[in-house]
Amino acid sequence: MIEIKSFRAADGGSLILCEIKICDEDCNEKRTYRLLPEQYKELRLKKGEISEGVLAEILDADELCRALRSGRSSLAHSASSESALKQKLRMKGFSARSAERAVEILVGEDAMTEEDDAAREAERCLKKLWGKNRIAAHLRSKGYRRESVDRALLSIEYTDFSILCRRAIEKKWGTLPKNTEEEPTARDRAVAALLRLGFTMSEINQAARQ
Repeated sequence: MIEIKSFRAADGGSLILCEIKICDEDCNEKRTYRLLPEQYKELRLKKGEISEGVLAEILDADELCRALRSGRSSLAHSASSESALKQKLRMKGFSARSAERAVEILVGEDAMTEEDDAAREAERCLKKLWGKNRIAAHLRSKGYRRESVDRALLSIEYTDFSILCRRAIEKKWGTLPKNTEEEPTARDRAVAALLRLGFTMSEINQAARQ
């Protein structure tokens, strides 16, 4: 027998806790599941015995609540695109349906605006002393849409990347190495490393002259 024992509000009414007792020959236990208020109303749940089908719907509702909680926690720690957040939730074991719906709810709550998140991520990349090319590639790899990437790059357009490149040089080498008899490719390797950081040759040459 599967029986709903009680309901109670939690988290200021944003969640409904549903306590269910499951009894059979091998099991006699109580479990608590989380539902959104709208899910609770839609399912029209009442205390008493329920079918396995209703239990399955409650389990689906509980998974969505857990996916939302996980999504909010993820956004609190780092920016994320919609597609990247869906992937994170899937990797944590949530179903595609729950991950999709959780992200839809978070977007509707303005908990995540992709353009703002992409811009914040671009700012983080500047602190890592990355050039514009690497920043753009990084944003695309995280799943941000082209429009969000373009706006993020626009938000850092006044950055002097030659100065940023100069700081990267000072941090790594002090001054840009020169090719010598002992190290015939020293400068070439340094330039290649700066190119991988996303700086252009023009920015590298300008930084070397500063």
